[in-house]
Amino acid sequence: MKNLTDRPDSVRNSVVILRSRDIDLTASDRAELHKSEMALGHVFQRIHRIEWKIVSKPQEVEARCRIHARSGEFAADGTANNARGAVQEATQKILKQKRRAKETSISRRRAPATNRSKAS
Repeated sequence: MKNLTDRPDSVRNSVVILRSRDIDLTASDRAELHKSEMALGHVFQRIHRIEWKIVSKPQEVEARCRIHARSGEFAADGTANNARGAVQEATQKILKQKRRAKETSISRRRAPATNRSKAS
């Protein structure tokens, strides 16, 4: 497993925007955001901006994440009973999107060549 305390180069110069509405984020919530940033940094080559919007709703917390990276833009929502769970869910969804995008890219590169008829 990768050491998440090492800050990857892909997020070293990125901008992180955090907006929270109707909720006070605790130290453990902020630590989870940092952990999420490190996990995303190990997957993306170059992240320009990470935008988090955390909103408290009755009985649940919603976290929205948008990533602007060199490889494209990704967005996900997560809902849980607390902010940490919502951030974890949104992070997992973005990692899943990135995995799918990579698999699609690789499968296109490895497409079988068409049979060419020999000219006589």
